[in-house]
Amino acid sequence: MSDSKETQQFFALIKIEEKIGIQQKGRMKVGAQIIEQLSKGVYSTPEMAIKELISNAFDADATEVIIDTKSTQGSISIRDDGHGMDYKNFDDDYVFISRSPKIGKNEKTEIFHRPVIGRLGIGFLAVSQLCDTMIISSAKLNAKTKFVAVLNFGKFKDKENRGAEFNDISEYVLTNYEKKDLEESYTHIELQNLTVPFKNILKNIPEPGVRLRKTKKLEFPEVVRKIWNTNKYLEIAKTYGPYWKFVISLASIIPVEYLPKGPVNDQEFKDIINPIKDYAKNLDFKVYFDGMQIKKPYLLPTPEAKKSGNYSVLLLKNDFEIPGNKRISYHGYVYNQDGGIDVNDWRGLIVRVKNTSVGIISQNFFDYPHLDTLYFKWTFGEIFVTEGLEEAMNIDRATFKKQDPEYDSFITDLHDKLQSIVFESVQSRYRTRVKKQLKKLEDYKENWRQKSLSSTFKKKFRIVTDTKSSKPVSLSLKDSVVFINPENPILEKFPRKERELLRDIILAAAISREKYPKNNKKQEEIFLNLLNNLAKEYPKQGLKFKYQRRKN
Repeated sequence: MSDSKETQQFFALIKIEEKIGIQQKGRMKVGAQIIEQLSKGVYSTPEMAIKELISNAFDADATEVIIDTKSTQGSISIRDDGHGMDYKNFDDDYVFISRSPKIGKNEKTEIFHRPVIGRLGIGFLAVSQLCDTMIISSAKLNAKTKFVAVLNFGKFKDKENRGAEFNDISEYVLTNYEKKDLEESYTHIELQNLTVPFKNILKNIPEPGVRLRKTKKLEFPEVVRKIWNTNKYLEIAKTYGPYWKFVISLASIIPVEYLPKGPVNDQEFKDIINPIKDYAKNLDFKVYFDGMQIKKPYLLPTPEAKKSGNYSVLLLKNDFEIPGNKRISYHGYVYNQDGGIDVNDWRGLIVRVKNTSVGIISQNFFDYPHLDTLYFKWTFGEIFVTEGLEEAMNIDRATFKKQDPEYDSFITDLHDKLQSIVFESVQSRYRTRVKKQLKKLEDYKENWRQKSLSSTFKKKFRIVTDTKSSKPVSLSLKDSVVFINPENPILEKFPRKERELLRDIILAAAISREKYPKNNKKQEEIFLNLLNNLAKEYPKQGLKFKYQRRKN
């Protein structure tokens, strides 16, 4: 976005100077199209807005960001120990959207050599949809002054001012102070006059009619473990409340390290997971939220998947050129477990560009075009883009420009790999598991038949197929043979899945009749005992067979 000559001349006349203890008035310098987007609420969730401030701290080589909502009485405080700003950096760069010194430089930070996140975005204005007032104080390393600035977002959000010139409603007030310690450096932001919806999130006020589980004395890792240890479908906001949904979602989209046993705790996949985990830890970037250190909240496999062993982790990566002398390079992992991941909030795919996520988890896998959508609920993955896609992000850094050539090349390649590597592997594992289950079921049924026959008649029987038999099941005690006709017209009247169960019930009746041909009471007793044994084992094989022995 380019500013008009008149606008540039106007801002040139309003310059903040190095005056100590004197309030000076400056202007936020933002294009009209960005203001229009802000008025509509450019960020879909509060955590995406707060992420922008955390990204600024990351780019400033901060090692810690401390966020406090509990002791600030209706506001939120965000403080980092990065290299900070002076009044000139603030006026020339911070409040001048689209004029970031990071633009056009594929650079790394000075101290820790981190890939710079803030190539594109709307910086401090991200939080304007959460509050009306922002107070920012900062001290730059080795500078002689520090400053406090007050920005009022309320004016340009007011409906009455929508027709006004932005220059007339974008005023801020800045005061410089002398620094006693030249090595002091920090940035402290306080958001005041929060919106009602954001206040309700921080107070953990649930939707009407929703009853939350108790988390008052729990810390971040304990809540995450409780969520992952669930054995039924769960939505975080409706179970633990919007506060925890906000905190956990924030932890998942910022460049912090993983929990000790995350993201996947299985030595079989250490060659895929450990490099990703070590890289995140070596960034040396910690975020504390209300006294809790928050970390990427993934703990896989889930307890149920770990018990069954029906899960996998697959590596996805590629490095390729696209037209225009550009390059795309990415890598990541995709985890998949049979039967689905119980936590709804952690199903899908998240893409990170320069260590920070572009939006939240995409549960439709960025508009995946193929027919494997059955496996979406079974799958979670993280993709790290190390080169490319910076120009493909929208101004909110939460979505991509779908018509951008870089994005189109990237997402086409990623979708192809999801189909050919991930979902093909899932299908193969599923087919193998079904074959094993069927074999186990066949072994069980054969065992039940032989056991029922041998325990009743004290001898071993042969079980043979006879399609010419007039009966579904017949028993020859003399020859020690059971004849089964799977094509019997009577059986074909029943659903295919129920026919074999019906044959076993008929077999139980035949056994009891042959054992006690003239004693109906004994026939009933042995028949019910055989059915009871059958009913006990069938559910273990994944079959539904409800049977309740009647009471005499």
